[in-house]
Amino acid sequence: MCYKVKYISISLILLLISEGTLCQTKSDSLWSVWVNAELEDTTRLDALLKHGVEIIKKNTDSTFSIANIGYQYADEHNLLNYQSKALIIKGKALYRKGKYDQAEETFNESLKLAREVADSLLVARSIHGYWIYLLCKRRL
Repeated sequence: MCYKVKYISISLILLLISEGTLCQTKSDSLWSVWVNAELEDTTRLDALLKHGVEIIKKNTDSTFSIANIGYQYADEHNLLNYQSKALIIKGKALYRKGKYDQAEETFNESLKLAREVADSLLVARSIHGYWIYLLCKRRL
């Protein structure tokens, strides 16, 4: 009986350690793609924004900063669809921080850009974020 408890305890500890290591590795590898200036702009922005999504629940402030960096970079390179993606992430970060009115404005701006690009998936994601805002506003 004692060996079974030790075996299960050790297995759980190893599982928890490996899970944390895997998550950290994915997040680190996305960041390393972003800082690699030799890659294409869109590849770098994809990695940056995915990194923001990966850490939004753990570190909302960093996600907010990442979304701003992504938006500025996309704006400088005139990549409207990436501007919209960055605004969606920024809106989610604002929502998580309890800044609902700013989140609404951000989702509306994202929706305008998504419609300008004519990307139906981005339009849907922007509307989804806006509806979450509306549902939350009703509860308050």
